[in-house]
Amino acid sequence: ATRCSANRTVPPRSAPFAGRSADSSLPAAKVVVFGLLGGGLIFLFSIMQDLSKYVFSLGALYVGYQFFTRNDSRAMRIGFVAAAVGFYFLFICFYAVFLFMNEPAQPA
Repeated sequence: ATRCSANRTVPPRSAPFAGRSADSSLPAAKVVVFGLLGGGLIFLFSIMQDLSKYVFSLGALYVGYQFFTRNDSRAMRIGFVAAAVGFYFLFICFYAVFLFMNEPAQPA
């Protein structure tokens, strides 16, 4: 005799990220990506000499606006500003090394 299990209810499996919305997954990665983009745009603003530099300034403002509208947490916002400033200084240091390496050697 075989039993039919059609009437048996099976509890649903819990998803690996159950209870988390798509926006709250990996908040540190979101801070790093937005900070990298914001810091890069501020870096480009600081090294440009013509009027196109203001496009990068507006881009950085837009990235900051998008991040702040998507994240209400004070810690996330502070993290974004700190990441953007940190990436800006990192890019400036790399740029200074790049300029130093490409400058011709001075005669002694």
